[in-house]
Amino acid sequence: MATYPPPPAPTPPAPASLGDYAIAGAGFVVGVAGLGISFYPYIPTTRIEAFYRPTKAARNPALGADESRVSWSAIKKYFFTDVGVPLVRVAVLRIVSERLYAFADLGLAALLSPVLPYGRLNVAVGPTSLLLTYAPGAFAISAVATFALDALFLPFKVALTRAALLKSSRPSKDLLSHTERSQPLTIYKRLLPALLGTSVFTTSSSLLTSFLISLTDPESALALPARLLAVASNLFSSVVMTRLIAQYTVEGEQIDSVVPVRPQPYKGWLDCVKSIVREEGYWFAGWVLVNSALGLGMLEVLTRGQQAGEGLPAPADV
Repeated sequence: MATYPPPPAPTPPAPASLGDYAIAGAGFVVGVAGLGISFYPYIPTTRIEAFYRPTKAARNPALGADESRVSWSAIKKYFFTDVGVPLVRVAVLRIVSERLYAFADLGLAALLSPVLPYGRLNVAVGPTSLLLTYAPGAFAISAVATFALDALFLPFKVALTRAALLKSSRPSKDLLSHTERSQPLTIYKRLLPALLGTSVFTTSSSLLTSFLISLTDPESALALPARLLAVASNLFSSVVMTRLIAQYTVEGEQIDSVVPVRPQPYKGWLDCVKSIVREEGYWFAGWVLVNSALGLGMLEVLTRGQQAGEGLPAPADV
């Protein structure tokens, strides 16, 4: 019987060199930097939306800011002033809240899957006119469940918005006021009706725009105004919620913000809209329209790029 030599002993792995550690360290730094860059736009966007600057007719030197919204000093506050610590706070809150929200969303969708189309919870968002026509019960359940989920995570939304505004010299506990920390239900008492108003507004605008789009070819130029309206309505509701959340919810308590915020809390969703128009004019209209056009254009570019990558014809060629 033939005999064979034993297999050679495995070669031990070479010890990591200084270059390996350098590459790993550089990769870690690049990853952290990329994560920070992805969260950074939230800070200037929130500061621009929260910036309170009443018109001359409504200005009270003892209460309001006298700084121009587009001055160089204001632009520095939006983009460069006191960014490091707020960026860390935003990143931590975004990562934690998004993971928890995704887990809760998955669990609720699984629980309601027998009555939800395609097992999706957020069917109240997007082109929903056909769904409302043929599955009104599922649409209603989806809208209510999504609102309940948003309400559950409302404190995270409050802390995240204020994380972009609170000065780094202040402790993180000041993301909530003393009253909000000692009486957490104060947040819901003041902001839950506003959240409901936002939900009703965005769902209604989604229904309206999807109905308008269904009347024509979704890819035609005639559908463009309706799609722009859909994006603009969501951005408008974002401005209102930012204004409502930026303030502490109890009168007499004021957040130490990088940018000036309105001293007195708004009384509700509609009061916020009316107060912005009365005290500051229609500045938000330009902000919403410009961002809507940019967002819609970017979405169009991404859609065409994806279709080109998959070998599909562009919408204009169909």
